[in-house]
Amino acid sequence: MLHRIFFILTILCIGHGWAAEPATTTAPPRFFDSDGVRIHYTDEGAGEPVILIHGFATDHAVNWATVKPVLRGDYRIVALDHRGHGRSARPAGDRKYGLHMVEDVRRLMDHLHLRQVHVVGYSMGGMIAGKFLAEHPDRVTTAVIGGISCTEPDDRWRECMAATVTSLEAGRGLGPLFDFLGQDLEPAVVAGMKANVPPAADQAFMAACIRQFPDFAVPEEKLAANTKPAVAIIGDKDPFKAAVDRMDACMGNLDVVVIPGADHISAFADPRFAQAIRRFLDEHRRPE
Repeated sequence: MLHRIFFILTILCIGHGWAAEPATTTAPPRFFDSDGVRIHYTDEGAGEPVILIHGFATDHAVNWATVKPVLRGDYRIVALDHRGHGRSARPAGDRKYGLHMVEDVRRLMDHLHLRQVHVVGYSMGGMIAGKFLAEHPDRVTTAVIGGISCTEPDDRWRECMAATVTSLEAGRGLGPLFDFLGQDLEPAVVAGMKANVPPAADQAFMAACIRQFPDFAVPEEKLAANTKPAVAIIGDKDPFKAAVDRMDACMGNLDVVVIPGADHISAFADPRFAQAIRRFLDEHRRPE
């Protein structure tokens, strides 16, 4: 219950700087140029490098608040704010998102001179992690795909994306997305999240980002060809659970961890989510 309360409180900052990072943080902020877009990231600790890839309409500080402490001390933790999110720049236009966000991960690795990393993503970040694995397998040690599938979107998810873009373009916010993701939440909680309408400028960036979500899908033949250790971590009440089951049926070298009682809105803040990531990474440390 505490992790659900944590997320409900933090989700209320959506639309106010796309969950701008709190003033206090362990790692100092840093920036790099990713093909003309200023990207914010943090880099802390030592050990095998892990890149944390956050979800839509949040930032790295909110998304990974319960995960970083579990990894800290044994891994080098790199976390970025996606373009259009957090402290990163907000380029205008649909074609500035989508696959550019996948390549932001690669460019960050190049900037930090990292040959291979563990990629860990949640929700939109999980799609990006899966696409990065498919496009740059030589740069990946392992991949964690949290709360989502990398397969082609099904009809219900396509309808949700289209309805959310329409809502954002009309200035009405993220209501259809919250309806889809919050199917297991109390109606009053979903209504509260829907009532928090982002500023008009942020809604334009959000719509541009969502329109490119289908670009993150990985063809089944590429999923089947995967040889790198990968795990999908999903709540059993998550609306993407069925899609993860489909991915499990076709993707090579994939394990699935199901968190009982967790939904999409709360799973990433659930201690069992962080523990599952830690176990997986520890199992796949590179030989000394």
